[in-house]
Amino acid sequence: MIVALLAALFSLFFGSDDSPFIIPKAEKHIIQVIEDKGRKKEAKAIIKTFNKDWKILKKASKKQTKQIILLNKDFTTEQEQFELVFELAKKERVMHAENLIDTRLKLQALLTEKEWTELIKKTSSFIEKKDKKVSKKEIKAGIKQNKQLTAIRQDILISVSEVYKEEATTYFDSFEDALAAHVYANRDYAENLFLLTENKNSSKEDIEVVVMEMEEFRSTIGLSFIELRYNLLKISNKNDWSKISKSLAKLIK
Repeated sequence: MIVALLAALFSLFFGSDDSPFIIPKAEKHIIQVIEDKGRKKEAKAIIKTFNKDWKILKKASKKQTKQIILLNKDFTTEQEQFELVFELAKKERVMHAENLIDTRLKLQALLTEKEWTELIKKTSSFIEKKDKKVSKKEIKAGIKQNKQLTAIRQDILISVSEVYKEEATTYFDSFEDALAAHVYANRDYAENLFLLTENKNSSKEDIEVVVMEMEEFRSTIGLSFIELRYNLLKISNKNDWSKISKSLAKLIK
């Protein structure tokens, strides 16, 4: 669980491949679990529709990511501009999620209990299963040891003026503490996601709850990023910001 959430931190602003309506490599395994030719053809059509909708969402996510990178690069960008882009991105993801959820429900209805069980069995190695409970201390240690975060911290400290290095360190410490708190608050997400994926009778409401859990997680991470950026701006000038913004962009890409 902690591994999945820590990995997700770097793609959470605009979505990742982690999704409650995805069954990994379903297209390949559908052929194996459904014997009836008519239903097999129908299942392929459902998955084709899903893949089309998923590509549209990923394309929109890339566009939003570029927007944020440009805003981040600009020394004069206000916090409100970031918040607006994050909010619009969230609305767009939720809109696309409706189509993806409907596709997942069609697949649930089409397969028999036996076929669904077999499908999950074949794809379970790609799904994050429930894991042992971890403490906030363990999560915080995992974040402190994360190589990508460590590299970003070091790049920022190299870029800021010597007189502000201690202050920059404090700001990044606060950012990591916030990440640890967010991950801990969402520590049951991976388990809930697995149970939802496994359950053939998951309702639209069940799926929507998990979708919104991840959206709230993304929102809190986004706000923490905005706060870190704002704090670093206070101790930077335009020349420093060129390098600092490149370091921060690594949290978004």
